Amino acid sequence: MNKLLKRQIKKYIEDSSAIPEQLVPLFEAISSAYDHFDEGNILTSRALDLSLQELMEVNARLKEEIVEREYAEEKTKSLQKQLYQAQKMESIGTMANGIAHNFNNILAAVRGYVDMVIMDVEQNSRMESDLKKVVKGIEAAKELSNKMLLFSREHEQKFERVEIYPIVKDAIDLFSASVRSDVEINEKLEVCSHHVFINANEIKQIIINLCSNAYHAVSKVKGMLEVGLTEVEIDESIARRSPKLRNKEKYVRITVKDNGHGMNEMTKERIFEPFFTTKEVGEGTGMGLSVALGVILNHNGGITVDSEQDKGTTFQVYLPLIETSNKDE
Repeated sequence: MNKLLKRQIKKYIEDSSAIPEQLVPLFEAISSAYDHFDEGNILTSRALDLSLQELMEVNARLKEEIVEREYAEEKTKSLQKQLYQAQKMESIGTMANGIAHNFNNILAAVRGYVDMVIMDVEQNSRMESDLKKVVKGIEAAKELSNKMLLFSREHEQKFERVEIYPIVKDAIDLFSASVRSDVEINEKLEVCSHHVFINANEIKQIIINLCSNAYHAVSKVKGMLEVGLTEVEIDESIARRSPKLRNKEKYVRITVKDNGHGMNEMTKERIFEPFFTTKEVGEGTGMGLSVALGVILNHNGGITVDSEQDKGTTFQVYLPLIETSNKDE
């Protein structure tokens, strides 16, 4: 028995990764004791056996503590990163709100003067046509300003209890009408009565925007888009990725996936910032995803993104599920 234990000790010492560094000298001391004491000395042998057993138990406890400490440190880093991101987006939202209100005031004054000039010019003249183009530009600017207010969540919302499946299906049908024939859209939707408390129009628009982004990502290849809908129970790994998600609670998850060019880490870090875009000049304002984030957070939900360059991107939207009792059904 002692020879077996001695071999085990030497194996531990040779494989230093198997025990904490601070315990190596103790293992070496016990190994040395086995070398110097007579094998037939029963009392010495039993004492060493007990020392080894106690030492191995301490080693096992220390390894468990190290694993727990590493997990706690990883969780702390994740929460700190999440807090920093939330504070940054809150600051950007406050700034966007102030800019949007001032911008709307300026646009209102400009629009008022343009309307007065239109009343004074000759109808169907070139001047009237040009002024009407100015009005269209003002309306476009106002729409952009309203998106900034959406991001900062400074607007009234009307929520209602609805089934999510028809909303997702309707959004896919609306989007599909403008898709090229060489782009495949796969639908993986659970046909169930999943009820959520949402602003249906806003959620539908977010789904269309995510599909549009995915379509843009596969515009230069024979692309594939996948839209999914399912019920999930959030685990801690997902809950850590968004401030409003709650561990072990049920949500509906809307997935929009593509096999396009993907994103690098720097782009993923900034993807939800207002006015940040990877599209060419004139192809996008950079407000789509930032608005989506603001709207989803206002629904007590979450949105995550996973992406690799040249392998595609997956967005997942989580909305709190309303439990449906038998009476409701």
